[in-house]
Amino acid sequence: MNLAADYARLGRPDAARTHLHRARGAARTLADDRYGERVRDAIRRLEIRLDEDGGHRP
Repeated sequence: MNLAADYARLGRPDAARTHLHRARGAARTLADDRYGERVRDAIRRLEIRLDEDGGHRP
């Protein structure tokens, strides 16, 4: 997730999406607790931001 956010800030949406895909996979292993929900919410917010910025999906 952090790498995806860094790539997004650097203007590299393809790299950001690659790391978001990996983060989504890892987030599936998190518990359905407050921490897991915060991580999944952060992933969704970054996906929305990338979509709004017009980045292309790999």
